[in-house]
Amino acid sequence: MDFGSVLLREVLNYYTLHKLFNFSDRKTKPVFGVLAAKGVDVAGEMQDLAKEISLIFSIDDEVLMETYEAVKKDFRRLGPGDRIIKKGTDQYPSSLRGVRGAPPYLFLRGNAELLQKKAISVIGTRRASQEGKETAKKLAGDLAQEGVVVVSGLSRGIDTSVHEGALESGRPTIAVIGTPLTKASPKENEKLQEEIAKRGLVISQFPPSAPTRKWNFPKRNAVMSAISLATAIVEAGETSGSLIQADHALKQGRKVFIHETLAKNSNLSWPEKYLTREGVHKFASAAEILRLLNENSASMDG
Repeated sequence: MDFGSVLLREVLNYYTLHKLFNFSDRKTKPVFGVLAAKGVDVAGEMQDLAKEISLIFSIDDEVLMETYEAVKKDFRRLGPGDRIIKKGTDQYPSSLRGVRGAPPYLFLRGNAELLQKKAISVIGTRRASQEGKETAKKLAGDLAQEGVVVVSGLSRGIDTSVHEGALESGRPTIAVIGTPLTKASPKENEKLQEEIAKRGLVISQFPPSAPTRKWNFPKRNAVMSAISLATAIVEAGETSGSLIQADHALKQGRKVFIHETLAKNSNLSWPEKYLTREGVHKFASAAEILRLLNENSASMDG
């Protein structure tokens, strides 16, 4: 990473305040906005800004500098090829720009050009059955063979099978993770995360200075659904995090596809509820998903 670049200076300053404000973008964004409105160069050197920031927000300038140095140390763990893209720039995914709560920066490891390709999220429960894993792997492979970039969250269970299915088909995949790029969760997927970075793309909205928190994983679902044309759910229980992504997808105007085995499962009530909502469909195969998406695209064009 080029620690002398304007972007990285701004990012380090932002995430210094982010750490002081308990890693909350909701609290940090307006503070950064106030600084800019007061004419403070938010991309300046922190040692030149510390006293001014401390006066405006009553933050001890020594604490500010100590926090800055700790954040900078964390950022040094990023790889030389890792990229940071800022909201509002051409590099930032257009599909994500208008989404409420879109992260101010994204951290990328791998082939960023994949963000310009047609993508579909395939997700499901961490407690997957063997049948569910096999279905997920086949679906991912079939979509990938049709030129779709398959997106998932690198969690245990269905997500893992999705990424494996895409890679085994010889195609790239995108992992949207709930940790910084410098960490892996679950730990057992560390090698898979490295392989995805080599052959596809790993995306995080969390800086290296952020701790891993359980609520980061539902947060990343909004990013995952936004960069995808649709979300396909292979296997999920009543309280699965997959339903959080389904809700994000529908709010964002994306399609949601529910595997027919879920719709037929009399022990589940959520599929029936979702299938009454506009934009939600049953599916049995990759071909069916693509057909329904093409039909919808044609009707919109017409």
